[in-house]
Amino acid sequence: YQRRVRGAFYGWLAYCRHLTEVRRHLSNMVYPMRTVSFPDLDQGLTAELWSSLHDGVVVEDKERVMYYTYYGGIEPSIRPEVWKYVLEHYRFGETATQRRQRDEDEAKRYQDIVTVWEKVELYILTHDKSKFMPVLDDSIDIISNKEEEEEDREEEEEEVVVTSPPRSTMASPISEAYLTPVQDSGEEDSPVQEVDEGIANGTPEPLIIAGVEYSEDAISSIDLNFHRIDKDVQRCDRNYHYFTTGNLAKLRRIMCTYVWENLEIGYLQGMCDILAPLLVVLDNEALAYSCFKQLMRRMNLNFPHGGLMDNHFANMRSLIQILDGELFDHMHQNPDYSHFYFSYRWFLLDFKRELEYDDVFRVWEAIWAAFHCTSDHFTHFIALALVEHYRDIILDNKMDFTDIIKFFNEMAERHDGRKILYSARQLVQRLQKLIDS
Repeated sequence: YQRRVRGAFYGWLAYCRHLTEVRRHLSNMVYPMRTVSFPDLDQGLTAELWSSLHDGVVVEDKERVMYYTYYGGIEPSIRPEVWKYVLEHYRFGETATQRRQRDEDEAKRYQDIVTVWEKVELYILTHDKSKFMPVLDDSIDIISNKEEEEEDREEEEEEVVVTSPPRSTMASPISEAYLTPVQDSGEEDSPVQEVDEGIANGTPEPLIIAGVEYSEDAISSIDLNFHRIDKDVQRCDRNYHYFTTGNLAKLRRIMCTYVWENLEIGYLQGMCDILAPLLVVLDNEALAYSCFKQLMRRMNLNFPHGGLMDNHFANMRSLIQILDGELFDHMHQNPDYSHFYFSYRWFLLDFKRELEYDDVFRVWEAIWAAFHCTSDHFTHFIALALVEHYRDIILDNKMDFTDIIKFFNEMAERHDGRKILYSARQLVQRLQKLIDS
């Protein structure tokens, strides 16, 4: 009898410690449970509902928009308009006049930036590139799957040349160490004249545009980053119908503009993947650029300079430990496995490479809406839902670290996004209940 009592006591003690672990490590991953009375949430944000939310021409009810988006997604016909709000290009409560003015201001600013960096690029192309160009890094593609790598290798062997279409379209906040202000002579020479004179002289320095002198280091950095962009643009979603030659040119212009304004970070592999769905939905360069800037405020942290990836792995480890002990024990037998490096690409790109485009749209807008509804860590629950969806396969086949990387690479774009999202929302609710208990 005493043995049974002792066993019950230690079982209770283990349970209490378990709950303490949950509260200590995971309570910040979800918001407290809320009861919402909106009807038919699983139907999502329909065109009819979206129209009814307009008070005249003003959208006020942010909460309703976010909850319907989180639980049911956005009807495709209104997705371009709603994304402008969800990604904070527009502000809830703005009038039609304010929104129109914002669009015009963004379009002008975008065009001004493009005009400047295109002049710098023209300068580079018309001079001896070896004067500026450092040794290019043929870095390993850490996010492509094996099939894409094979396609790239075949194209290189066949010397396929993808010609960039003609490029069209404020000065850059490049590090001040790169720039030298030029004394105003009192004469108004246009930026075009300044570049043309530099080309005619045949000397690679100095380059002066709008009163700013660009050093060799600045030009080298720009050239290297634009080269990296060209390489990724040429292979970005090449099989998706939207990306014709003209739309790839738009993708390149937006990406070059972002890098021009963020040269201290530069272009990093994967950025084109994040931009591409925005361009597909919005189909407008200035709008896509504006929304991309907003999105990258969060996504930048997932890249090496952001330092957030280890936190993602740690949170995944804690979630699986609490919500699926059996799977955690299996993973913990393999040291590499327990670091969850297999999910690197998931967190880097918000599952963009794992899903087909329609599911990418649904997953992304659910992640954005979740920040306002249930969790600012919803990506972790989607990642866990992906693993849980195949847990029996993983356990039955005793998959190790290498096996699971290969498995998920082969499953890329074959997952059922709707099921994964439903499972992720259920996991959020499950953790909320566990914490509340």
